[in-house]
Amino acid sequence: MKPHKFLLLAAAAAVVAERAEPTAHFILLATQRTGSTWVMSELSKHSSCIATGTELFLDHKGFTWTESSRVRCLKTLYGSDVDKKQKPHKCSEKFKKFRSEVRDFAARQNRSSLPAVVGWKYLLNAGKPGPRSKIGVGGMMRDWPWLKRMWKHRGVKVLFLRRRNHLATVVSRASNWKTHDAHPKPEDLQRIAKKKVKLDTSGRWEMLRQLKNVKNAYSELGHLRDKARAAGLETRMVAYEDLSANATAFAQLANWLQGGGSKCPSALDTSREVDGPGARAVLKIHSKRLNETVLNWNVVVKTLTGTEFERFLHEDA
Repeated sequence: MKPHKFLLLAAAAAVVAERAEPTAHFILLATQRTGSTWVMSELSKHSSCIATGTELFLDHKGFTWTESSRVRCLKTLYGSDVDKKQKPHKCSEKFKKFRSEVRDFAARQNRSSLPAVVGWKYLLNAGKPGPRSKIGVGGMMRDWPWLKRMWKHRGVKVLFLRRRNHLATVVSRASNWKTHDAHPKPEDLQRIAKKKVKLDTSGRWEMLRQLKNVKNAYSELGHLRDKARAAGLETRMVAYEDLSANATAFAQLANWLQGGGSKCPSALDTSREVDGPGARAVLKIHSKRLNETVLNWNVVVKTLTGTEFERFLHEDA
């Protein structure tokens, strides 16, 4: 082959690699404190064909998202070219970094003839997280009308995540609200794990109100899945407890996200590091039983006994 032809082919390959796009996309929808960050991290570890990211549309460092910027930036993540006749679209630095990492990941996968499946998460809650958080009109719910159309057009799979035990959700919210140790470093995990969480039982109705908020949030999540299926989206609902307890659950979930039949090596079984955006270790904070985690457990038991939430005093609720 003549040198100039070789250079032309190399240049063409470089352009293709630069513009490489994922073979598939998914989105994880959840409420706050359901283990979504841990689940996304585990997915990327169980399959080298999956790369995950966190929330993309949070305002920070002086950048405020608008609906127009969310629409236009997300289109570029899904492979659409920017309309140069319109004003330049503005994305946050975090979004641009993720988009760049996605393309790098897709290019590496293409060179290895492997799928490149990319996902990120969108929380339904509006406002700041805390023990009194409710589902609101902000966050993903605000964007649902145009998101469902875009996801349908792009073939994006929708993964819904919830906890089966409502009390565990309340405990996690209370812990994070007081310590802000949502995703600790390995060296801090032991220190945090020793801390017990004191739940607000100042009034019987306060505890019940928090649990009803969680119940309503998960009910809304179920209704949203019904809407997603009605819109023609491919969906799956998973429980945190099932993923945490079943060693094969993540492999099955990864297979669904990849479309089945993909020969993707597991990052747990090989020396290969997880390539792609969001690849980092995320540790579970509360691995003990609830009665070992809650400081005022006896009061909580007394408060919930005889109510519809009594069953959540048991781990397998």
